Amino acid sequence: VPLTRADPHGALVHRGTLVFLLATCAAKLFPACRFRVRNSIGPALWCTVDAPPGGGAAPAPDALVAKLRPALDALVQADVPIVFEPVAYGNAVAVFERRGRKDGLDLLRHRNPPVVVLSRCGDFRALNQGTLASRTGAVAGFYDLVPVDGGLVLNVPSADKPDVVEPLPYVEPYFKVFRQHGARTAVTGVETIGDLNQAILEKRFDVFVRTVEALQTKDLAGIADQIALHKPSVRLVLLAGPSSAGKTTTAHRLCTQLRVDGLRPLRLSTDDYFVGDARNPRDENGKLDWEHVDAVDAERLAQDLNALFAGEPVHLRRFSFTQHDGYDEEKE
Repeated sequence: VPLTRADPHGALVHRGTLVFLLATCAAKLFPACRFRVRNSIGPALWCTVDAPPGGGAAPAPDALVAKLRPALDALVQADVPIVFEPVAYGNAVAVFERRGRKDGLDLLRHRNPPVVVLSRCGDFRALNQGTLASRTGAVAGFYDLVPVDGGLVLNVPSADKPDVVEPLPYVEPYFKVFRQHGARTAVTGVETIGDLNQAILEKRFDVFVRTVEALQTKDLAGIADQIALHKPSVRLVLLAGPSSAGKTTTAHRLCTQLRVDGLRPLRLSTDDYFVGDARNPRDENGKLDWEHVDAVDAERLAQDLNALFAGEPVHLRRFSFTQHDGYDEEKE
């Protein structure tokens, strides 16, 4: 069965191949600069070409896209092969040293496998980051380059709409977070996995963790202050994020900061409103699907929230992950 963009893995192969080809073009057009994939915006990726290390300015976004777009189009239309090359560790290091590729060297510095797999297109090589298409022409017609603040966005279809490159959403909220992230990496001195590995090697990891914790605490204190300024109109604060993103930890810490501001927060978690194994939906393989919307008793959650807003006492739900079932607290 052929893998297509309609498959989630196929969509990742499509995007990963385009990133590799974009890096190939950037290395030829801007050999003194570092091409970087920064952050995702849905299926799209924000990329930058940094200023040369010895000084000078980074290419302006419009000029960047004006050079990269025809180069990428030409490489795709040429339909040349993309190959995987297993090479000895020392040879891989030599490849990145010759080209001044600090990114690859930083990753290789902290590991010493006998063989390193490189992805190659023409004379450009990069550390293999996953499955790529076997030829450049496989991605033809399904991408766009959009100039944005500080770089460009590589826009690609999603697996849900594999034949459509959707217009970008309003990106300013994304870039507000990206800029904040950039400021924080400047404070910590850790921008990449290579930087993190070096911090661990130099026994600076504890300093890094404490700095990141302090930055989060400072942010949460500011958020709590804003909530306190708007009381009593603010009655509900919602935290959202994917599984294991740290929602519960953040909620606990925000509650602490709200107490410092003289408020009495009550924390509710959607985890406590799981319906339990007996009622939990299952996926196509018969396994419990904890991400399904019906895995949460939304009706009971809404009922409890409405009662609390009305000033009525409720027995809050709690979920036992050992018993795989929920129960009501005895105390109201």
